[in-house]
Amino acid sequence: MEKVKIGGIYKGNLKDLNENFNEELTFLIVREIYLKEINRTVYEALKISKDNGKFRFGVRLINEDGTFLILQPTNNFYLTEQEVTKFQLVDKVPIEDIEKILKIRENCQNVEISCEETQREFQKIKDYHLRAFEIANYI
Repeated sequence: MEKVKIGGIYKGNLKDLNENFNEELTFLIVREIYLKEINRTVYEALKISKDNGKFRFGVRLINEDGTFLILQPTNNFYLTEQEVTKFQLVDKVPIEDIEKILKIRENCQNVEISCEETQREFQKIKDYHLRAFEIANYI
């Protein structure tokens, strides 16, 4: 099994994680969290979507084919190594840029950036986002 890469952009189908969703899922791994109490590592990921102009906030990325993508810093979720490796590594973002992205997210935590499109995208990853509460018990 290939090691998960911090800064890696992964792409695949959400049905590999949740059979109720048969949709493409693209995400950026921003950090590794080791939970020593249960000897488990999880990876924090940020959702990437096609930029349809309906998002209120995000970091715009340009795809290889020239289309725009949007990185949603507030649509974060957590995956195990086994789950991440079900997806294909398609690109890598430099660590310096990851630090900038996390700083942007930190600065916008008290700002209302939610919109219908963000909420729709959140529903796809909600179960994996809610792992944050499980993780908080071990940090």
